[in-house]
Amino acid sequence: MIVENVEFSQGNDFDNPSEGDEFVIVEVTMNNEGEDTISYNPFHFSIQNSQGNITDQTFTTVDSDTSLSSGELAPGGTVTGTIPFEAPVDDPELELIFEPSFWSADEVRINLN
Repeated sequence: MIVENVEFSQGNDFDNPSEGDEFVIVEVTMNNEGEDTISYNPFHFSIQNSQGNITDQTFTTVDSDTSLSSGELAPGGTVTGTIPFEAPVDDPELELIFEPSFWSADEVRINLN
C-alpha cells in the first residue's frame, strides 16, 4: 500500500466538515504482490489525530468521483482510490492506520504530515 497524495478540503456548497475540522482526503494505491487473491475495503482504514482520537472514514461528496470502493485484487492486481476523513484543521500529527484484516491485530501506520 502506498499513500499517493493527501489533500485538505473545507468541503463544497453541499458538504462541509464539522466546525474546527477539515476533510482529509487520502489517496492510496494497493498492489497485490502475493499469490492469493486479497480483499480491500475503505473500512480497513482509520486516521489518528494529535489528540489520540482514532476515527473511521467519513462520508462526503467531496471525493465521490475518486473514492476507494471495496473488492478483491487478483495476484498482480492494483487499485487506487481516495478515502475521506475529518480531522482538526492543520493538525500536525495525522497518521493513517491500515488494518488488513478484522481478524488480526496487524496494522500499518503512515505519517501524513
